[in-house]
Amino acid sequence: MNSKKIAVLVLLALAAGAGMTLLVASVWGIPGVAASSSSSDHDHDHDHDKKAESAGGEESGTYYTCPMHPSVVSDTPGACPVCQMDLIKKKKSGGGMDPQELAAMGKVSLSPTQRVLANVQVTEVEAKDAKSEIRAVGIVTYDETGLATIPSWVNGRIERLLVEETGATVRRGQPVIKIYSPELLTAQEEFLVALDNTEFDKTLITSARRRLKLLGMSERQIAQLEKAGKPREYVTMFAPNAGTITSLEVRQGQYVKEGTPLYEIADLSTVWVEADVYEHHLEEVKEGMKVRVTAEAFAGESLEGEVTFIHPTLESETRTVKVRIELDNDDERLKPGMYASVFFKKDDADSEADELVVPKSAVIRGGKSSSVYVEVDDNVFERREVELGRATDDYLVIKSGVKAGETVAYQGGFLLDSEVQLNSFGGSESHHGKHGGGGEEVEELAPEDVPKEGKKFDPPVPSAAVPDGMWYCDMGTSHWIQHEKGDGECPVCGMFLKQKADAGEGTTEGTGDTGKNTTKEK
Repeated sequence: MNSKKIAVLVLLALAAGAGMTLLVASVWGIPGVAASSSSSDHDHDHDHDKKAESAGGEESGTYYTCPMHPSVVSDTPGACPVCQMDLIKKKKSGGGMDPQELAAMGKVSLSPTQRVLANVQVTEVEAKDAKSEIRAVGIVTYDETGLATIPSWVNGRIERLLVEETGATVRRGQPVIKIYSPELLTAQEEFLVALDNTEFDKTLITSARRRLKLLGMSERQIAQLEKAGKPREYVTMFAPNAGTITSLEVRQGQYVKEGTPLYEIADLSTVWVEADVYEHHLEEVKEGMKVRVTAEAFAGESLEGEVTFIHPTLESETRTVKVRIELDNDDERLKPGMYASVFFKKDDADSEADELVVPKSAVIRGGKSSSVYVEVDDNVFERREVELGRATDDYLVIKSGVKAGETVAYQGGFLLDSEVQLNSFGGSESHHGKHGGGGEEVEELAPEDVPKEGKKFDPPVPSAAVPDGMWYCDMGTSHWIQHEKGDGECPVCGMFLKQKADAGEGTTEGTGDTGKNTTKEK
């Protein structure tokens, strides 16, 4: 016996009087000590555990389920009829009620972990002014009445660009370009000659003056020419209005022809938003109505605009009509090309001041009804049928079914609904009885209930009800059952099909490939 064991035995002897033998033995891992020191207690506990295990479901607040097939639920221990795994014991939720009892009342209980994994998010039912708004998506564009093009009025050469880049801001009458033109130089000389011959024919002066105007000279430039008495080699051109240079089409030294665009100028103090409005909303949109506009670039800010024009044609592919909204843009924050949202407020004369609203994502629409999930207790959700009113951009008006201040799930609602449906159908009634669950017998389908080519079952049927020899998808319940060719996939859920074996025989599992099925002994 080595020194370590001697020390431990001494320690055990000293600790025995204080009732610490089991504790020390278990810490040091000495075999046989713990068992021998409390054999009578162990036997008593073992008998007690056996009684508790045999009681099974009689133990308050517990039930047994398969970890691979949660729809298999039993009040007593046993094996899963689907995969033959041992059932595990779980505590009941919802004040001692099992999931099936909760589901019968339209409720579902989640653990904190389940809630996080399902990403269930909640919000309060609000009472607010919910007058309807029509939302349309649009794009900021130039106010076409503020666009101007500076063309070349004559054939000539660009002698100097006085504004050399796009994006530059110019004022009305600002010099922008100097041009040399032999044609314009000749016209100036003819005008001066006509001035020298006023005694003979004044109509020559009028004709020469008109020609200079047509070639782009202003009254002021003509007056300066008349005063100076000699032609100007280069003529300056001016901006016709204030704005931003949006396009520069020429470069210094370039030869141009009459009509060639030189600059494009846009006045950005006013902009348009071209919004696409669906045809079924056109009755609500009128010229002159005020609208609210938001831009993605300025989240949280709203601008007021006015409908100035409704296009007369419909886009056949999108079924929308272009609606023009005019906005003041003195600070030039809105840039052409930006995305914007336009909200047209409906004139709801009989709308109440405050109505109950929930996010659209909180409502689960069924075939004949709509519902929401209300959190009635910590992590316990109850399905409530609701009567819907009109819709706004983000909300639905609720006429009945919930109260202001109640908490509803606006994310994860479909998962909650699926859990209720699963527990309602695939719980104790699906597997109790026929497979040792302790409930009612599952009535097996007759083979003639399934066409040769297969049949979809909606809602799914218990797997225990599948006739022997049939091929089916199996997750405790089955969407699809067919007679032959079980090496394919379920057309509903995509699972490999299995063949239901006769009692005592193996279960053939389809792999999705012909001739590659496997057999598993029960």
